[in-house]
Amino acid sequence: MSEDDELEVDGVIYSEDEDSDFDDQIYPMLRELENESDRGAALIGAAFIEEALGELLQGVMVDDRKAVKDLLGRSLSNFSARIALANCLGLLDSDIYEDLGLIRDIRNRFAHRHHVVSFQDEEITKQCFKLRTIERLPPIPPDFGWTGSARDRYAFAVNLISYKLKEMPKTLTRPEKRPAPPRSPGWDNPPEYPEN
Repeated sequence: MSEDDELEVDGVIYSEDEDSDFDDQIYPMLRELENESDRGAALIGAAFIEEALGELLQGVMVDDRKAVKDLLGRSLSNFSARIALANCLGLLDSDIYEDLGLIRDIRNRFAHRHHVVSFQDEEITKQCFKLRTIERLPPIPPDFGWTGSARDRYAFAVNLISYKLKEMPKTLTRPEKRPAPPRSPGWDNPPEYPEN
């Protein structure tokens, strides 16, 4: 791929340059989704984002591995909760927030239908064409395999959002873990109460 085939989106250059994160993250994700069935692409794509949301949330939480792992593994283990928290913390712009809701809904359609579902299904196609982060892309070079289909829109949106979420912690400051407050004077020697 030549320099002419690089993509710049939101100040991030996507290319196959050896020093680029693209080689390590974006291109392999696109290729993995390309080799999957429609159901596999929908589920794996959403899993990429769910993982990236977890990394983003870890990156803005206090440096307490056990507490963060416990929180992300229990209360924030599902996609919806992670989206909601990242949004409430002001980490998501409105396009990404809206797209995450669409991606979650698309994933759920594939995950919870017992009949064959594809990106050509009318409802799924409509949702894919509502994805807004994809509109940030300049014209995509042919080397990237872009056809403009609903599936391509989903795959590219998933990859762009995932990459952006994984890069965000690098620009944010992690809060410091606060020390425990000093014990109150009576803590070590609680008063004795008379028995009734």
